[in-house]
Amino acid sequence: MAERAGQRPNSRQLRILLLMHDGYTDQQIADELYLGMRTVEREINRLMRMSGSRSRFTLGAAATRLGWLGAATH
Repeated sequence: MAERAGQRPNSRQLRILLLMHDGYTDQQIADELYLGMRTVEREINRLMRMSGSRSRFTLGAAATRLGWLGAATH
């Protein structure tokens, strides 16, 4: 798993990561951020590609390892 060269999550993606970390479902994330479910799914897929993750679980691990969660605040 390697972060694609220079790619970092934007503010919306960081907020999605934090909500995932806090145990929110995709629907809860969509409701919290006033987004459609499809938008949330697309953003999670982008995050997975950016981090080289193959699953949501490894996305969480990669986000921590890459320092993405430390860069975000609630």
